[in-house]
Amino acid sequence: MSYVALYRKFRPDNFKDVKGQDHIVTTLKNQITADRVGHAYLFCGTRGTGKTTVAKLFAKTVNCEHPVDGNPCGECKNCKAIAAGASMSVIEIDAASNNGVEEPPSYCIFILATTDPQKVPITILSRCQRYDFKRISVDTITDRLEELTAIENIDVEPRALRYIAKVADGAMRDALSILDQCIAFHYGKTLTYDMVLNVLGAVDTIVFSNLLRKIMDQDIIGCMEGLEEVVMQGRELGQFVNDFIWYLRNLLIAKTAENAEDILDVSAENKARLDEEAALLETEVIMRYIRVFSELSNKIRYSAQKRIMIEVALIKLCKPEMERDDESLINRIHNIEDKLEKGVTVTAVQSPVATTAEDKPVQKVRELPLALPADIQKIVDSWRRMQTEEDMSLGSLLRETTPSLTEDNKLKLVVKRQILKERYDMESTKTLLEEVFAKYVGKQVDYVVELIAEDGSQDGLNPNILSFAGMDAEIETIEEEENEEYV
Repeated sequence: MSYVALYRKFRPDNFKDVKGQDHIVTTLKNQITADRVGHAYLFCGTRGTGKTTVAKLFAKTVNCEHPVDGNPCGECKNCKAIAAGASMSVIEIDAASNNGVEEPPSYCIFILATTDPQKVPITILSRCQRYDFKRISVDTITDRLEELTAIENIDVEPRALRYIAKVADGAMRDALSILDQCIAFHYGKTLTYDMVLNVLGAVDTIVFSNLLRKIMDQDIIGCMEGLEEVVMQGRELGQFVNDFIWYLRNLLIAKTAENAEDILDVSAENKARLDEEAALLETEVIMRYIRVFSELSNKIRYSAQKRIMIEVALIKLCKPEMERDDESLINRIHNIEDKLEKGVTVTAVQSPVATTAEDKPVQKVRELPLALPADIQKIVDSWRRMQTEEDMSLGSLLRETTPSLTEDNKLKLVVKRQILKERYDMESTKTLLEEVFAKYVGKQVDYVVELIAEDGSQDGLNPNILSFAGMDAEIETIEEEENEEYV
C-alpha cells in the first residue's frame, strides 16, 4: 500500500511549515536558540491543531546535532533516526490508552499533548509550561490547502477549498482528511463546490434561505416538503442542522452588526439575501430560531429518529405559541403586527349593540358628558378595584399601570414598558376602557398614556429588552380574536 494520507504526507518537518500557531512556535524556537529549554510542557487545544506535530518537531530539534535557527537540520543521524521512528531518545506514548504516569528523570523532556487539560492533575500542571493551541483560521487553512493541491497537481475550485476549511472548524488535520476524501470520490475530475457538498452530505445556502422564508410564513407543509427534499437527496441530517444554525448566525450578524461584510464569509449574492431576510425579522426572533436548533443539535447526535426531531423543531419555529419564553412571546407579537399591517382586523366586541335589518351587529353610539376632575379622582381611587373586577386581559394591563393627572387635570396612565403603551393604543383596548370608566363614573373619560423608563426618564425603553411577565394572557386573547371580524 503506497498511498500516504495527505495529513501524514505533509506533516511539517520544520517550524516554518506549522500554520496558525505562531505564538507557540516563536516561543519554543527562542528557548532552543537561547538554550533555555524547560523540563516539562503541556500542549492543549482541539484536535488537529498541531499539538503532536509541534511536540515531535521540538523533540527533534533539541536532539539535533546541528540545529539551524531553532529548526532541526534534518540531515544528522539523530534527525534521521527520529524521522524514521527508530530513535530511543524520542518515544511517543498514546495517553488515551496509557493512563499511568511515571516521574521523568532529569535528562528527559516531558511533553504532554491533550485536548482535555482540565483532566490533568494539578500536580502535573504546576510543573509544566502550558501552551494553548488556538483553532486555525479559515483563511490559513484555505491557503495551506491551495499550496498542497498545487503540489499534488489537483484542479479544485477556490470556493470548494474554502468550504472545506470552514467545515474543518479550525483543525488542519480535519481539513486535509476531508480534502483527501473528496479527491478520492471524484478522482481525476476538477473538484467543485457542488462535489464537496455531495461528499459531505451538505446543502447549499439557497436551501436554508427557502426554508427560513417558509418558517417566516408559518408554512408548516412547506417546511416539511423542504425537509423531505433534503432527506431524499441523501443529506446528513446532523450536518444539515449545524449548517442551518450557522446560516442563522450569519443572519443575526447581518441584522445587528455594522460593516457585517467584514465578518461574514459569504458571497455578495448571499449577503444581499441575508440583508433582505434580516430586515423582515426581529433580533429576538432570530435568537429564538438559533436557540431551538441549538437545543436540537445537542439531542440529535445519537438519536435514531433525526428526521422526526427536526420536524418537531420546525413546527416549534412556525408556532411560537407552543412555548412560553420571552423570545416566543416577541415572535407571537411580531406575527400579530404583521397580520395587522396586511389588513387583518384585530378588535374586541363592542357593546352595547343594536341589530339592523340585515341582522348585522353595529355599535350603538352613546353620548356621555365629559368627566370632571372629581370624576377623574374617583377613577384613580377605584383603580385597584378595577384590577380585580375586570376581565383577566384588562386586569393584567391595569396592574402594570400607574394612574396620575396631567397638567390640565386629565387622566394620565403611566407605564414602564413599550408593549403596554402599544396595548393601550389598540382600538379594542380604547373601547373597553371607555365602557369601564363609564360604568364607574357614568361619564366619558379622556386619558393619555405616557411611557416612563425605570429611572424616571421619558425617553422610552428599548422594546428589544423588555420583560413580558403577565402579558401571555393578553397575547392569547389577541390571537384568538385575530380571525374574527367586528363592525
